[in-house]
Amino acid sequence: MRQFALAGLLGLVLVGCGQKGDPLVGTWISDGDLGGAKLNAESTYNADGTYSGVVTMTLPGKAGKLTTTQAGKWKREGEKLKVTLESYDVKATDIPAAYKPMFDQQNTPEARKKMMDEANTQPATELKWTNDNEFTAAIQGQTLTFKRKG
Repeated sequence: MRQFALAGLLGLVLVGCGQKGDPLVGTWISDGDLGGAKLNAESTYNADGTYSGVVTMTLPGKAGKLTTTQAGKWKREGEKLKVTLESYDVKATDIPAAYKPMFDQQNTPEARKKMMDEANTQPATELKWTNDNEFTAAIQGQTLTFKRKG
């Protein structure tokens, strides 16, 4: 299920970086399309280098909705964001019965650990700042815009 992996990769971008005074500190939201799915994301980057976030993807057609909850640590490497996931959970709602066995197989503790391990090996993601309250990031070849909440 490609959207399952995309939700995890998005979480990597939304899992921020950690330094006092860093402009990334705060809560960020993004809405858009990713891999054919409608996306809503909210992530909080804390000054102590910790992160938490929720990503909801409404899948195309009547394929249901995936909601991932993530937490971890973040750091900046110049204009790039490097994330280490420490927890990752995904819930599916309204998925067709035909997809349920595949989702259940990909949502075991072992499968989630593998997903986190793979996500943690991804290279840092480049952030392009529009201003102090907005940046963009390329995820799976698509550019998403993140805006400061509030």
